Amino acid sequence: MTSAGALHRDIYTLAGLFRYDVGSTYFGGGYAGDWGNGSLTDNVLNGTGSFKSHGYVAAAYLGRVFTLFDGISYVSPPFHTKEPPKPVAGYSLQLDVTGYAAYVNERIDGFTESQGFAWGDERKRYWSAGGRAKLFWTLPGGRWTWSPFVAATLDSQFSFSHTVDIPAQALHGVALDADTLFTGGAQTFWGGQIGVDVLDVSGVKFGINGYYRDSSQYQDAGGRAYIKFPFLHWLSTPAIAARNY
Repeated sequence: MTSAGALHRDIYTLAGLFRYDVGSTYFGGGYAGDWGNGSLTDNVLNGTGSFKSHGYVAAAYLGRVFTLFDGISYVSPPFHTKEPPKPVAGYSLQLDVTGYAAYVNERIDGFTESQGFAWGDERKRYWSAGGRAKLFWTLPGGRWTWSPFVAATLDSQFSFSHTVDIPAQALHGVALDADTLFTGGAQTFWGGQIGVDVLDVSGVKFGINGYYRDSSQYQDAGGRAYIKFPFLHWLSTPAIAARNY
């Protein structure tokens, strides 16, 4: 059995995020833009082509953390700084409930294959809304504070549109009318997450997690590992003063 072709894409993303906390409630938003390029090999027409792509995602969210149990003891820093007291013993159990809304707009520019078949623009646009309920434990352990968690997620798409334009053209002497292909449809994904986050006393945070999502048409699974460095905190005056003692 032979395949109909192959598609390769390179995508680069630049994002900006913000979050504001008011007690146990928080809200925020973000914007991410992406750009890239790709190539297509068409085994039906024996043609190849290359294209460029670009798009963006804008989102806003609102959440609240509920403390179900808190048995952590805290110790204040020995010198006067703006640093909060550090957890030293016990554990806490909390529930983080978040809702969000987002808009996605992605586009692949039109191109012409080496055999003369022309593809028009491909566009994917939709709104998405959903939420997450995350149950996590906070476990101080000397230098590190561990936060294992499990979560349930819901993501629902609406006003979904995924189209591919086919321009009018003549291919090997055959006239083809212009057409628009409609692919896919809005999906509602139910899912789950599991993982652990670790916070070092220096402010460095790292962790690993995995997820699974399921809809009427698709199953999606994956994971990530990360590390975050608090450069702005390290460069702040209170942090520098604390290290000088």
